[in-house]
Amino acid sequence: MNLYLLAVTPLTFYAACALLRERSPCVPIVLWRRFLIGGLLALPGYLGAGIVAGWFGSSYAPAALFARLTTTGYLLPVGMAAAAALAVELPAELAARRGAETAGRQAGDSRGDDGRGDDALPVLASMAGFVAFFVTIELAAGRLPSSPMQLLIMPTLRAATIVVLAFAWTRRERPIAAVLISVAAVLFAGEVSHLYAVGFRVPAGVLAAAAAGAGGIALRAMRGSP
Repeated sequence: MNLYLLAVTPLTFYAACALLRERSPCVPIVLWRRFLIGGLLALPGYLGAGIVAGWFGSSYAPAALFARLTTTGYLLPVGMAAAAALAVELPAELAARRGAETAGRQAGDSRGDDGRGDDALPVLASMAGFVAFFVTIELAAGRLPSSPMQLLIMPTLRAATIVVLAFAWTRRERPIAAVLISVAAVLFAGEVSHLYAVGFRVPAGVLAAAAAGAGGIALRAMRGSP
């Protein structure tokens, strides 16, 4: 199960590249570079997450448990991954727009694609790199007990969440919709963890599988984006 834990996010990223890029399933170097940049930000992100996690108590009251699991399991790692991706991507997008004003639409590094509308891939690459390295650090630090929740359900939910956040990025021209999609993805993942923690393990597994399916639907929707 540790192998699944370590492989699920990079494989999800590779599957996204294979689906969204028409000409070749191979991942171009520009996307691997963003993957590594996101990964380099994982260590300070992990240290920051540890500080924030310390602010929560050990209460198992429903609201407190949900808040703790959502924040520490998903909001912090996925939210920081999204922030890292935007820190890399927004300047590139602004530079591309400036270049497009004088020399036509600019392909290449700022988009990371072959002319299609899959400009979510650079953002997904940075987030996938962050989460993949974040999980590796968690595992190396011994913070992940050997349970189906930690080794199967949580990485599935994280991978699905970053795909949905990348989909929200493609809807950034409609900021309210993009924010609602992002919030719903994180809250859903947190609720699945909450269900598992209070003993509803089979429903949690089913919902995690549903989240994976939702990630697949988001990828298909991104493929059809203009």
